Amino acid sequence: MADEVASEVGRVFDIELREPATSGYRWSIVSLPPGIQLVDERRQTQDREHVGGALSHTFQLKATEPGRYQVSFQLKRQWEAEGVDVKTVKVSVRA
Repeated sequence: MADEVASEVGRVFDIELREPATSGYRWSIVSLPPGIQLVDERRQTQDREHVGGALSHTFQLKATEPGRYQVSFQLKRQWEAEGVDVKTVKVSVRA
């Protein structure tokens, strides 16, 4: 996962995070600033040869306004109040 992403207004870009496949932990967006929209998200198996291997969780985002933003993600189980990890990605958007 990159700590910084550069994009342009109107362009869709991906942020990809790895998550454990069978633990119940999932990445979710904690904060999505104005100027950034969630377009789609998908999860794909990274290791097809081993049961319980890592997954790739890809968030497709689109910038609607130029500027500098931070998008934060949390790794947690849905039924638990606290997460086990937080990732913040800086996004630079040019016109």
